[in-house]
Amino acid sequence: MPFRWRISPGIKFILPSKRRCSSILLRQNAGAQNKSPRRFIQKTPPIEPDPDECCGSGCSNCVWLMYTDDLIEHFGKEGLEEAVKVIKAEVTDPMIQQFLLMELRLKKVK
Repeated sequence: MPFRWRISPGIKFILPSKRRCSSILLRQNAGAQNKSPRRFIQKTPPIEPDPDECCGSGCSNCVWLMYTDDLIEHFGKEGLEEAVKVIKAEVTDPMIQQFLLMELRLKKVK
């Protein structure tokens, strides 16, 4: 039986659960969650890869492309625009910077 993930109240990480339906758990804990203070976890931006991690051949699974995907996911709705700003500000190698900006332009078209 595959694991299902559930969030336990008061715990900041996700635990695997063998339950089939998590709605029972949510109904049981609905009253307890309303009484406890809400905790917000701030997501940290992804870490820029080291220059040594990239082979420089423009491969499809480039660590820099994974970095831009993580940036887009981190920023949510305005992910593409924010990712462009971060790449222009933080990526110092002009070849890598132009490669990433080109890939982001292609994602914007799709």
